Amino acid sequence: MDSAQPGPKPRAKRRRLRGLLVALGVLAALDQGLHRIAFRDGFFRQVRVAPFDPPLFSEVQFQAIEGLRAEARGRVDDERVTSFDPDLGWNLIPAAGTKENEVDAEGARRDEHAAANARILAYGCSYTYGSEVQPKETWPNQLSGLLEDTRVVNLGVPGYGVDQALLRFYRQQLKASEVWLCYLPFASTRAVVQYRPVLRHYSSTVAFKPRFTLDAAGGLELQAQPARTPTERLELVLDSRRFVDAVGSTDAYVRDLPAAFGPMGSHWSHHSGLGRAALTLLDRRRPDPLRRLARTDDEARLVVTAIGQRMAAEAAKRGMRFRILVLPSQAGLAECATAGTAPWQSIVDEWRAAGLEVFDMAEAVESVDTMLEEKHWMPGGHYSPLGNSLVAAAIAEELRE
Repeated sequence: MDSAQPGPKPRAKRRRLRGLLVALGVLAALDQGLHRIAFRDGFFRQVRVAPFDPPLFSEVQFQAIEGLRAEARGRVDDERVTSFDPDLGWNLIPAAGTKENEVDAEGARRDEHAAANARILAYGCSYTYGSEVQPKETWPNQLSGLLEDTRVVNLGVPGYGVDQALLRFYRQQLKASEVWLCYLPFASTRAVVQYRPVLRHYSSTVAFKPRFTLDAAGGLELQAQPARTPTERLELVLDSRRFVDAVGSTDAYVRDLPAAFGPMGSHWSHHSGLGRAALTLLDRRRPDPLRRLARTDDEARLVVTAIGQRMAAEAAKRGMRFRILVLPSQAGLAECATAGTAPWQSIVDEWRAAGLEVFDMAEAVESVDTMLEEKHWMPGGHYSPLGNSLVAAAIAEELRE
């Protein structure tokens, strides 16, 4: 018979156990050091650490709270062009602003062509509004100058998603021969959130918004803006429990990572430095907004596509010609140059298959590399005066054909 192998000596076992306990102790000390010291104020090297209680992610957003308090008291800076809106989240203030950012009585950015007889309504975001450039330098104003007796009414609002653009079109009931939905593919994910800073942690806009969800048949269902007054907006921002109750099931980013947005202590990971670090990394490792568009089952892609079709139907009811203008960002064009095709091409194809007129700047320019030249871009990522000129000229050429 084989003799039994002798087991480890009791002293060796004790050494191993002691080593394991020491390692666990060091790990626990490191974990609690992160939690209680490194992450004590909710930041680590200027990066907001989960849980995001309150849901603010940068010093700019924390500083914006004073502005929210002032607006809750009924005070609005005379030079501001946007303010709280109970239905849209925020909106341009009619007949407000300065010469550089003036809004007319209809809520459009004022330009040089108000006396034109024909009108085209252009709804969109900051790429339509013309952030970082003067009113005369925006592509709607420059395009108006290239068209005969026609004003392209600049109804862009900085930070808007296509959902807010649609709802603003519903509300305004303005008269015109055509209406355009100006679509920024890079901003597609705005259509699946209800709280602006959740999407862009460095945004200076601390506000809620409405959004559309999809029903079982693929139809759009409106989820109302959760803050009905400036006071309620402030309360939701400062109270994480109320915040999660308000948008936890409808804001895609909060819904997909609820532990990161709940009140401190509401999840086991909040008591662990490593747990908090893991939540923070999960929040920051989001899919690229452009590459999401290639997935046919992606929520943002489906909602954006349905919104384009819904706006086309509403325009038809009003007897207006409808077009979608695709206005790519610098990142979007760089993807086109690398991949040889636009990440949003399947959306454009689906719209066209449904009979919608779509003008895509990525297709219109002679060379994507030409539009990517630095002279066409401002430091904040918007079109420069030359970039706006390029857009206006390309659209004018399309309209002449």
